[in-house]
Amino acid sequence: MTKNNTALGTAETPVVIVSSMPCSIEWKIGSEKISADKYTQYTYGILHCRKPTGVTVLGSDRILYYGKYYRITGVEDIKNLGVLLNITIRRTD
Repeated sequence: MTKNNTALGTAETPVVIVSSMPCSIEWKIGSEKISADKYTQYTYGILHCRKPTGVTVLGSDRILYYGKYYRITGVEDIKNLGVLLNITIRRTD
């Protein structure tokens, strides 16, 4: 996401770094949280994928999957080889 200053404040615009990446998702059990008298459902998952060449995955990046954005909450480099990644993601409804 890139942040742009506008007359109404700051706007975030998605920028595509990788348009398609083969991976598998291991969904974890979500949890509910009550905030300001409303329920919020958190959905967690772990993306198992190969690291695209020349790409660095950051915690500020987002994942778009079936039209829904997921926030990256952790990136684990398997065996520190720079080849396989486990990316922990979270979606807030």
